Amino acid sequence: MRRAFAIFFGVLALLIAFSQEESIPSRYDLIDHTGELERVIGTVGKSRTGIIFTLKGNSEKFLYSPHAGDNKHVVNLIKKSNGTISILTGEKKYRPSKYHEGSKEVYEITIDGKTIRTYDEIQRGYNFQRYFVMGIGVFSILISLFIRK
Repeated sequence: MRRAFAIFFGVLALLIAFSQEESIPSRYDLIDHTGELERVIGTVGKSRTGIIFTLKGNSEKFLYSPHAGDNKHVVNLIKKSNGTISILTGEKKYRPSKYHEGSKEVYEITIDGKTIRTYDEIQRGYNFQRYFVMGIGVFSILISLFIRK
């Protein structure tokens, strides 16, 4: 029974990891948005480490995802920003949910001319999560080989 559970859990983790999008969009497909912070709509994620915000003169909502990395630091900088924020986003809007429906995910952010998170850093944050879940799946399946019936 324990072996079956370990195999089931491992396969489930692998399915979740492979069902996630390959990665973030190509840097060449990103759109630049620049403006001053208009308002913070809210925070997202179980630990409230993501943020949804708007820029003055832009009707769209932007999401700095909990998966992007260095979240507490970036969220604090966004909330305290008094100057220009420049971000790169994808064309596609974030998958619907009651908290961040219609938000565009941020894949690079610069505040007051200082790059806070680069495209490459954010890509590593997204990939880490995917590979972590894959590792858990593989580990569970391997452990199941050593569990006695």
